[in-house]
Amino acid sequence: MISQAVASRNSTRHFLPRKVPQSLILEILDKAKCAPSGGNLQPWNVYIVIDETRDMLVKYIEEYLSKGKLPTGSEYHIYPPTIKKMPVYEKRREDCNNKMYGLLGIARNDRMAKLQHVNKNWTFFGAPLGDCFLLFHMHMQYNVYLFVTLKLVCNWTAILGLIFTIDKQMQVGQFADLGIFMQTIMLLCHEYGLNTCSQESWALFSGVLKQLLNIPDNELVFCGMSIGYADPDKPVNSLKTDRASLKEFVFIPTAQQIQQNITKMKSTPSKL
Repeated sequence: MISQAVASRNSTRHFLPRKVPQSLILEILDKAKCAPSGGNLQPWNVYIVIDETRDMLVKYIEEYLSKGKLPTGSEYHIYPPTIKKMPVYEKRREDCNNKMYGLLGIARNDRMAKLQHVNKNWTFFGAPLGDCFLLFHMHMQYNVYLFVTLKLVCNWTAILGLIFTIDKQMQVGQFADLGIFMQTIMLLCHEYGLNTCSQESWALFSGVLKQLLNIPDNELVFCGMSIGYADPDKPVNSLKTDRASLKEFVFIPTAQQIQQNITKMKSTPSKL
């Protein structure tokens, strides 16, 4: 049922080394294309990286960072630059991070361990099959990244990754359409027994992705998505974030309030 899928779906951050057939993801995408979009623009593009191409992409980024190079940067603000002045939203983000790091067994002040986990985004959260070394430094605050030396265990496996792009000329409405399309994919994956994690962190490598995957420059790299089979033994996969109560985001104006506003608007027509 849809309600069960919506309620039980969560973001998976550690996958089993079990192959996801390309035919299966194509079947899911063929169904997801029925997602609604304003004016039926269908403004999304999807690039699939799987098996060898996925490993090549992850390995290239590992080598790229090992040379001390910076991520090429995102083409949009992943979070509002003023989020520190938005206490409600900043607290939700902090609570999410604290819960996740708690399940990972990472202490609040263990910055290096946190950076190691963040870097797993660029392996599509695969299961450990080999070691590699990364040299990079990151300070996550909005789109600012500073570099330091870090050793990391990299993970290659058959986890499948999607990269989502949208034409740069598209506006806010079309970004909403892209989000609806992505949610449709995630719910369909859930139906097929697959687990997912949408990752805006891939937007930080927009330049690299465009060159490696032949993405036209007129397209904006929005995010990536890991798809695979969750490892049930990893505590981080049990993460369930809190949700605001209805009274925090649902508003039901009364007829009396609307009538009062109509009266005010008629008395001050210049503000209409």
